[in-house]
Amino acid sequence: MDDYIKLDLDNQKTCVYIGPKHETPVDSYKKIGVVTLKIIDPAQIADYQKQFHNAQLSFPEYQRSLDSPTHRPDGQPLIYVAGGFAAYGNPGSFHNMFARDLIKKAYPIVKDFLSKVIKNKNTKISAIKDRMMLRPAGKQPTAEAWHRDVIGKHIIGGWINLDTKSQYFTFIPGTHVDINPETLDKGFALIPKDQLDNLKKYQHRIEIPPGHIILFPQYIIHTVESYKKNYNQYRLFTGWYLSESDKSLYVDDLGKDYIDNILDNQAVPPLPGGMKPPLFSPNHYNFLFKPFNFGEDIKESLSEWVQNTFKPNIHITKYSKTYDKTYTFIPQHMTSLREYGFPLYPEYSLDEKQLYKPTPLFTLN
Repeated sequence: MDDYIKLDLDNQKTCVYIGPKHETPVDSYKKIGVVTLKIIDPAQIADYQKQFHNAQLSFPEYQRSLDSPTHRPDGQPLIYVAGGFAAYGNPGSFHNMFARDLIKKAYPIVKDFLSKVIKNKNTKISAIKDRMMLRPAGKQPTAEAWHRDVIGKHIIGGWINLDTKSQYFTFIPGTHVDINPETLDKGFALIPKDQLDNLKKYQHRIEIPPGHIILFPQYIIHTVESYKKNYNQYRLFTGWYLSESDKSLYVDDLGKDYIDNILDNQAVPPLPGGMKPPLFSPNHYNFLFKPFNFGEDIKESLSEWVQNTFKPNIHITKYSKTYDKTYTFIPQHMTSLREYGFPLYPEYSLDEKQLYKPTPLFTLN
């Protein structure tokens, strides 16, 4: 442990890596807690972005112009989700063949790598469904303070960079060492402000080249920086669940595994932390009847955006006491393509389903 110092953080001694630069991907993950691996040849990124856009065109939940399917019937550009984070929340974004095939491509690479860094030979791996993201030029996510994402389970987070340019992740190296996520308080664990000055001087910003995946334990201390870019940014968020359990991450309050339900009905899965992927944030309710800028020169209220963007299958009627009026709306969190009566994408094969179910990380002789 000569390459680490220990700081008094979040009511415990926390390791911070201060040693020499790592030499291999395995060293990187073990020592600093983060690694990047090539999934796609960077020369193919333009083709993958084209596939990304074709996947969007396949989403059945949205109203489209017959002449221009990237636009609404009123001629305005389609905005698939509200907010600067720009990660999608509709069922089609999880079950289209582009997202599924990319996970198939990444799975053996990730599995092979993790088998070199995980010590417990009883460990099983399963992929976690996560979101597609296309953040338009000029949009930016809300900044997040330094924190750990604590799920109470061993989750490897990250994403695949589908940009032609590098993306970046800012974190404190080594803060995953000697941490058992099952013993931490669950949730968005903020680092106290009075401890930040001593912490931030050790921060590191790692580059994620085009076509690469970044992997890190979700409980490593990190932050989300808020930057505007003058170009569109593309990602597929990913997650990998490691445990000795025979059940997937998707277990209900009664202990029943419902991954087959998600795949068979092509439903919106909960995120690794249990939250449901939203189509808009609670803050957007402030603009229920008040116009605001969605981007792409669209300025309208939340209720207008909903009515003009989503198909009637999803519409619900709501009443506002504040404004004493009835209006057309949609749920903040969608359910499934099957429930809404939309056509399904191709059925998951047994082999594809197995990607999302616990599989031994190691081949034991």
